This record gives sequence, C-alpha cells and structure tokens, in this order.
Amino acid sequence: MIEDEDEGPASRWLSAWVDEHINSPGYDEDKANFEVQAQVCLAHAEAEGFSKSDIMDAAGGDLAAFLMDSQNALTDAEVQRLSREDD
Repeated sequence: MIEDEDEGPASRWLSAWVDEHINSPGYDEDKANFEVQAQVCLAHAEAEGFSKSDIMDAAGGDLAAFLMDSQNALTDAEVQRLSREDD
C-alpha cells in the first residue's frame, strides 16, 4: 500500500499489517469472507496498543470491506504485472 505523509500511526500500522497478511492474489467480492481476518487484525492491533476505534477509522469504518478491497487491489496489481511481462 502507498503511505501518505498525513497518515496517522494507526493507518501506517494497518498498511503494514495488510502488506504482511494479504499477499495471495485472488478476487473476492464477499465481505463476509474477511470478517475473521478483520477480527484477527483487530486482535493484533489491540496487542500493539491501538484501539478498535483507531483501526476502524484507519479502515474507513469497515475493516472487513477494507481488507477485501486490499485483497482485490493486490490482485489487480498482480494482473497488471503479469500483463506487462507478457508484452
């Protein structure tokens, strides 16, 4: 994920967590498939000293949807990378 200078600590932490844990391409449009992963993320965040509110704010209010969007963005990037290799 691209970091913005104006991101707060929770946003930077969430970006790093996503980079570490979402790394297998594959499209998914069912947010329910990310609910368990969202709970795991929140548990890790709380262990690092972030509140649920911090992480939910960093995720735009819906952590499962944020994780799903991150998964799909990773997949888009991989498709583009493979397309460039074929050129």
